[in-house]
Amino acid sequence: MHGVTLVDPGTADRFAVDHDSPDSELGEVHPLSWSSEEVSLLEKQLTKRRKVLARHWTDDTIYPSFKATKTADQPASHGQCGVSSAWVLNWLSESWRSAAYYCVGDVQFSADERDVAKFHCWVEIGDESSTRRLVIDLTCDQFQAFRGVSVLIREHGSLMGRSIEYKASSRRRFEELHGDSVWARFEILEDAMRWPWLKTLYRLPRRAVPFGSRRDRRVESVVESPVGSQSTEASAA
Repeated sequence: MHGVTLVDPGTADRFAVDHDSPDSELGEVHPLSWSSEEVSLLEKQLTKRRKVLARHWTDDTIYPSFKATKTADQPASHGQCGVSSAWVLNWLSESWRSAAYYCVGDVQFSADERDVAKFHCWVEIGDESSTRRLVIDLTCDQFQAFRGVSVLIREHGSLMGRSIEYKASSRRRFEELHGDSVWARFEILEDAMRWPWLKTLYRLPRRAVPFGSRRDRRVESVVESPVGSQSTEASAA
């Protein structure tokens, strides 16, 4: 899986022509009804947001037990799976109006039962019994099988065909995360993701725009809005 191309990025570019907004509303859809163009667009948008998320991963958002064992050679996503999945879940419900689930469980990488990452967090869209359900993992690059892949968006059955199985022990909707240990860290990450847009807004220059007659000129300060958006947790990430 190293360096694998998950979807054709060119498809997303073509589709984005008709979906200029980064928050395209597709309605509440099941993965079976998602076209390859829609999945490609979703990957393109999440790839951009993953870059921003990575800039805001800190000791305040990492799973607490990982602080003491954090090393320089570990991927930046190490220990950030829970908080990132909560953020993605919220973003999907707001921007794509999709019924998504916060999953906690294990990731099996081969038939060898020892080759498993325990207590990982990710997001799924679709029925838990369907092999067509989408698996979305923005911290997958902490695993050797996905090094070089920052955003994983694949059907569960497709991953199974590569002997990789995401096995959820629990699936919850976003509103069910209130009170979970991830919630406080999600709020920190959510605030950090929103503030850059506000700071950009206030940094924009104010320009004078004259209008009306020469005798009665007034000045309107115009600021253009920036483009862009808004219980047991895993003990590993």
